[in-house]
Amino acid sequence: MSDSFSTSSPAPACSSECECLTVTDARQAAAMIHPEFSPLMDALTGREASVGALARELDWPLDTAHYRVKKLLRLGLLRVVREEKRAGRPVKVYRAVADAFFLPYSSFTHATLEEKFLRHELQVARSLVRSYVRLLHDTFPQPGTLGPYLFRDEAGHLQEDLAAAPGKLLDLAAAFPTTTEHLRSLTLTDAEARHLRDVLDALAAEFPRRRAGQPLTHMLRLWLVPAREEDWQ
Repeated sequence: MSDSFSTSSPAPACSSECECLTVTDARQAAAMIHPEFSPLMDALTGREASVGALARELDWPLDTAHYRVKKLLRLGLLRVVREEKRAGRPVKVYRAVADAFFLPYSSFTHATLEEKFLRHELQVARSLVRSYVRLLHDTFPQPGTLGPYLFRDEAGHLQEDLAAAPGKLLDLAAAFPTTTEHLRSLTLTDAEARHLRDVLDALAAEFPRRRAGQPLTHMLRLWLVPAREEDWQ
């Protein structure tokens, strides 16, 4: 086990037999959330497998699986639990060095942590965009009835908006009565921000209890976070 791990008390989500380890090494933390290596950690945390089995499970080339396993082994995140005899070279079976991990954000560099959240947000954004594009095609199935309209406003700035025809901007509220999108900057005190957060949370929690008619699943994404000027760049 690597010296950069320290044993901690089992987290509530762990069983009584579960050993939880705290990752304090930035290289280990980065590898555990990297898209090339995180599937291996997922597969081998609390489980064991050979490289061949991992390659089949993850649909990776055998060489790729072997390289990534060796990288995690060198980082101290995996261990060899046994070797299975066979004709020729024995097969090594691997497992994560613990059955649960705690990764404090302080273990990550700023850039690595930002990349982690960006990857998650990309998945969320892809789902939202996929649903939105499907709604566009379902609402305007006829060719030539919807598309971006590029124009310059009175101040000479180039603008882009959805239009139903050349020069005819789309009334989004009328075209998509159950859809809305907001991205705006608000100047709020801490008390006002807390109040707005509570109102939004309470409002979002209220609607799942309403089952009139035939409900259709909707995506709702709300973020309220203090931002600096450079965050908008």
